[in-house]
Parts: sequence; C-alpha cells; structure tokens
Amino acid sequence: MSRKSPVYKLKDIAKIHSGISFRSELSSDEDGEALLVQMKNLGNLEVLDISSSRKGFTKIKNSSFKPVIALRSGDLLFRSKGFNFTAAKVENSLAKVFPVAPLYLIRVSSDKVIPDYLLWLINHSETQKYFNQMAKGTTIMMISRQILEDMELRIPNLKTQERIARIMELYRKEKMLTENLLVKKKTYLEAALMVKIQ
Repeated sequence: MSRKSPVYKLKDIAKIHSGISFRSELSSDEDGEALLVQMKNLGNLEVLDISSSRKGFTKIKNSSFKPVIALRSGDLLFRSKGFNFTAAKVENSLAKVFPVAPLYLIRVSSDKVIPDYLLWLINHSETQKYFNQMAKGTTIMMISRQILEDMELRIPNLKTQERIARIMELYRKEKMLTENLLVKKKTYLEAALMVKIQ
C-alpha cells in the first residue's frame, strides 16, 4: 500500500511577495534601466522568457524597489486578479526586472519542492477549482495573499516531482509545435482559397 505524499501550506515551502503598486498609470521610458512585468505581459503563458525580448515591457528610471522582489529564474508569477488564477515560471531573467500588482511573486524557499512541480500544481484543474471557490469580489474576482499562503499542497518526493516536470515540459513543446502548425496550415489554406476567387 503506497503512502500518501505529505501536505504543506504554500507559505511553508515558498516566500510570497506582492508586486509593486503604482497610484498612477505607468508610462514607459526608453532610457529606463528597470523592467516591469505586468499581467498583460503574461497573457496565457506558463513560461515567461524575459531574455528573449524586451518588447512590451514597461521601462522606468531610478527604481528604488526592494532587491528581494527582483525576479530570478525559477520564480513564479501568480495572476491574482480576474478569472484566471494561474502562474507562470520566469526563465532567464535579467537584472532589475520587477513584478507589478496584482501579480504575486512566489519563490521556492524549501528543498522539498522544485519550481516546475509547483507551477504544475498551481495550474492544475483541482487547484483552480479551489481558487474559484475562494476568490472574492463583485465584478472582478481576486485571490488574497492570505488565501494563497494558506493553500495546502501535496508534495511528493523530488524524483516524482522531476518526472512530472519533464512530462509537462514535453507537453508544452508539443502544444507549441501544434499551434505553429495550425497557424501555417491556416496561412496555406487562405492563400489557396484566395486563388479560387481571383
């Protein structure tokens, strides 16, 4: 008979930081040395590669933000507002990149868990049901920091976590290839059909 994996609260295995709040609308400064990551930069991504492109990110000058919330590779960004309470993992982060509220920064602080497994677990359909039940708000739903911190997660051994992470990485690659193929197929079909009406 297999033994169940232990359960931990998220706050016991990770540090959670609120994204930076701004009172006024952000405007980008092309000479700015700091990059800001907002909800709109994530879209539906599960992995955010910041080094691949700076386009779309807001740049600001003279940032005096706490170094602890500067993004590092392996950090998770949690979407706490709206109808999609999922996370994205940061890859290849540059220096001076900071999350903006309502994003939460989740940084693994325990050797019991790896970021890729935590990403899978947060984005799992069962976890999403939990968030949808716990979300509060009238027109725009939101997950509070306390709800996020107190969320209970089942954490298996590292070997199992790594196996799950590898499977999900292969799935993401397959999904990207399939989506790219569909885009190319649509382009081909549109060109072929256009010939018929000329």
